Amino acid sequence: MLIYGFESYGKTWEEIVSSLPLFSKIYMIAIAPFTAGIFEEIIWRGYGLTKIEESLGSRRAIILQAVTFGL
Repeated sequence: MLIYGFESYGKTWEEIVSSLPLFSKIYMIAIAPFTAGIFEEIIWRGYGLTKIEESLGSRRAIILQAVTFGL
């Protein structure tokens, strides 16, 4: 066991996934990875950057969001 509780976490996750309908499993594998990135960009760079820019100005907002996004 590498991480404390990892085995029980894996068993719990396996139970949850095995109880999902087939279309949910297909979505999780084929579609979710692509949509997550798109919505992350819309929310973080669209909304978040706009709000940061309002208080810090464009230059500082771009630098701050680049550093935090990189982390």
